Amino acid sequence: MKRNGKLFKLIAMIISICTVIICFSGCKDNNKQTGSTVTLKWYLPCIETEGRSDVQNEINKILEKDGISVELIYIDQGNYSSKLQVLNAGNEEYDLCYTSNWLNDFYKNVSGGVFCDITELVPKYAPTLYASMKKEVWDAIKCDGKLYSVPNWQIQTKGAAMIAPTKNYEAAGVDPDSIHNMKDVDNYLRKLHKADPTADLYSTYWDILIQYYGLLPVANLTLPGAIYYKGDDWSKVVNQYETPEFEEYVKTVRNWVEEGLLHKEYLVGADRTNKVNSGLNSEAMRFATDSPFAASQFAVSRNEDWSISHLGERVLSTDGINCAMTGVSATSKHPEEAVKLLEIVNTTPEIINLICYGVEGKDYKKISDKKIEMISDSNYTGPSYFYVGSAANILVPSQYSDDVWEKTKEFNENADISPILGFVPNTDAVAGEIANCQTVINEQLEMLTMGYVPVDEGLKKLRESLEKAGAPRIIKEYQRQLDDWKAKNGK
Repeated sequence: MKRNGKLFKLIAMIISICTVIICFSGCKDNNKQTGSTVTLKWYLPCIETEGRSDVQNEINKILEKDGISVELIYIDQGNYSSKLQVLNAGNEEYDLCYTSNWLNDFYKNVSGGVFCDITELVPKYAPTLYASMKKEVWDAIKCDGKLYSVPNWQIQTKGAAMIAPTKNYEAAGVDPDSIHNMKDVDNYLRKLHKADPTADLYSTYWDILIQYYGLLPVANLTLPGAIYYKGDDWSKVVNQYETPEFEEYVKTVRNWVEEGLLHKEYLVGADRTNKVNSGLNSEAMRFATDSPFAASQFAVSRNEDWSISHLGERVLSTDGINCAMTGVSATSKHPEEAVKLLEIVNTTPEIINLICYGVEGKDYKKISDKKIEMISDSNYTGPSYFYVGSAANILVPSQYSDDVWEKTKEFNENADISPILGFVPNTDAVAGEIANCQTVINEQLEMLTMGYVPVDEGLKKLRESLEKAGAPRIIKEYQRQLDDWKAKNGK
């Protein structure tokens, strides 16, 4: 028994020593991990480009002092959503990705548990970023009171504008600042047609003009479901395609087409481009989301001066905010560092300009403190700024005004606030009806809103098709949820 007792004590002593050694080794490993660099995977919509590794290396030199490095992974926009779905379904580990209401669906991702709850992390690890946007902006993208993404600051208001080549305003003898409504647009088109009948190409979008007519979408930009945001009865959900405002809009465009002020034949994108490039026709105008840079964007892409006319008011709306965000993946092992990276990217101009434009002197050159020119033999193509972070830190092409981001800030801060800011309906209960209505919209809406079919015939067909597809059930479900949201928020 004594020998057994001694053996037992010896074994116990060995176990104790091993335990101490293991614990000590574990602390050393933890300390080593704490002092190491954390590499974060960040998915962005962009075509793969040869110069990405050079850009990534330059960014990581800046991040080295923060113990962070980044691996940029680019997926072309056309495949971005589907590839992210595959990654998420496979529970693949990554840290950050672009998400929105139109690409890599934010709300489906949240309901599917794709994103990490960063409600407490953002104020702690991204305090400057958090303070840069007002409370309404953060509240607008919360789901059940929790934060799952960070807005990429840009134009966050919804408003309508008409933009056109500056030469067309001059030919018509019309000052861009004199156009404020559709009657003024009509006057411009008639004067332009007399001066230059070949300027007849156009693009009109109901999802842009809907706000001009006093309506805001409840969820999807084109699916049935909207409110009249100006009146007291904003809490009533309507089918916008059954409103007199929609009928007025399609009649207006149809009249322009029938009178020859706008092109009478339906053109697909390639045909429009060929006509512009051949010089046979030019663009009379197009409707665009109102912003201080809408005309500048076309000036860059078309290589000619464009000007803008602001139509009506601007509204700070949920879909103006959730159209560009960055989410932190629930599979991330480093959510704190991921949020910290967003703080750095959104407060360090050098980094966002590296991501968007490449390496200075190699891919672009600065022509002033705020403007750049791309270098023709650059081997890098970066993602658009709104995929990445705050536009306030981005350099701009020479066609932009120096104060474009100051004006953007004014747009955001001085706009009316949507009465349903932050309301986003859950669409699960009407998923089938939404799919059916989307098919109808895809097949019929453009032809009607571009003025290519008779109004009475086109309206009747669209309304009947949407009713058959389940639009009334969508409206009823949105109304139920809006009533609940209104009661919950004391509206």
